[in-house]
Amino acid sequence: MPIHKRLQKSLKVSVRLLMSAPLITVDTSSSVQAAADVMWLEKIGALAIVDPSGNLAGIVSERDMLFAATKGLFQKSSNISEIMRTNVVTIGAEDEAAEAIQMMRTHNIKHLVVLGSDNKPVGMVSMRDVLDLAALLLSVLQPPD
Repeated sequence: MPIHKRLQKSLKVSVRLLMSAPLITVDTSSSVQAAADVMWLEKIGALAIVDPSGNLAGIVSERDMLFAATKGLFQKSSNISEIMRTNVVTIGAEDEAAEAIQMMRTHNIKHLVVLGSDNKPVGMVSMRDVLDLAALLLSVLQPPD
């Protein structure tokens, strides 16, 4: 039996331990260019978009930025709301990491916004976070020389 099936019920990791935090966001009033600048500066593949109250309004990924570039939306007048996706898949910070990974697989997404107990965004789980966890687990499970 594969090791992931043998350990499935005994290894619990919360999303809080898996996620990248603090969450990097821009406001709904930001321009596409400003959001792209933040993503470039922070070296991230997705950005949470929040309203003035700090509630999640949407998400923008590298793919969305590519779309914006092909449509000429990097002008000063282009607002991030023109390209953000509002049907954001989210998970709670105290949920299990395995559930987050399954959600990412089910929805075929690379970024999952994490909500705190107040339903405000607190972090993000990316494929990079999942790979980092997998690498750590593989190093722990590797037999000693």
